[in-house]
Amino acid sequence: MPKPNYTRINDTDARRAQLLKAALSVAQRIGYHRVTRVHIAKIVGCSPSLITVHFGTMRKLRKAIMEHAVEHGKRRIIAQGLMAGDPHAEKAPEEIKARVRKALA
Repeated sequence: MPKPNYTRINDTDARRAQLLKAALSVAQRIGYHRVTRVHIAKIVGCSPSLITVHFGTMRKLRKAIMEHAVEHGKRRIIAQGLMAGDPHAEKAPEEIKARVRKALA
């Protein structure tokens, strides 16, 4: 059986940023609460366990996804967080939350 073709990045911050970018892409495409380590690993070309090394639990990974979404105004992900009652989504600016709630109404 051939070994997977994993991409090596030695810079911890760069790897974490790469993983988070992939996680955001998955969240945008299939939904914030459907993101798995396997989805991210397939995009990045790494082992799912590497995601655990960088983010710990799925709860911490989702927190990082939502914090990034709030910081960068990713309304689709924020909307999913608001619908799920995610406390980190509630930290979005009022203007974004109002737009999201209006779109959901």
